[in-house]
Amino acid sequence: MGLTWEQVALGIDIKNESLAAIQHKKDVAKMQLDEADAASKYKLGLTLIAYPFLGPMAPVVGDLVGEYIADVQHPWEDMELDPGKFFKTEDISWQDDVDEMASDQTLSQALNAATSLAKGYISAGGLDEKFRGDWDDWTSWNTGGAEGGEWTIFGDETGVWEAGAGLFKNLGSIGETLGYWKGFTSNDEEEEDGE
Repeated sequence: MGLTWEQVALGIDIKNESLAAIQHKKDVAKMQLDEADAASKYKLGLTLIAYPFLGPMAPVVGDLVGEYIADVQHPWEDMELDPGKFFKTEDISWQDDVDEMASDQTLSQALNAATSLAKGYISAGGLDEKFRGDWDDWTSWNTGGAEGGEWTIFGDETGVWEAGAGLFKNLGSIGETLGYWKGFTSNDEEEEDGE
């Protein structure tokens, strides 16, 4: 006794639906792994780029921005599995699990942000009673308002980078040293003096 064409069509439909669900689940799992990998790379790269400018706050910025970029580029949370006719209960249960994972990831990112901010605060000397909380304190290590206690990636007494002075003041002094800002005006003044 052979199969009727309805039974064959039903078997094909069940197989196709099962294969589509399996592929969707694999795509979501791959995107989750890709997001984690991308977040690690962005966090490291942005932190390294930010260190000269933000000091101990660089990991905070690197972590927050890196995770955000990776999250936006890998929207696995929005990939809904359409529950089919044959495996509806399993598909709905799986989608609920994915929604719970997305919620857990959001909580994890919030806790990571708070932890990164706390580490940056401590690295900047925030536990010192002399910590003023201004930009200069946040962007150099062990500032705490203590004279001579602060340092940046350029050291503490380079002659070019003034420790604890902050990003914008130091960029100006570096520019003057290299002749970008003050050099142009001083050349003009020398020409006027020579006339």
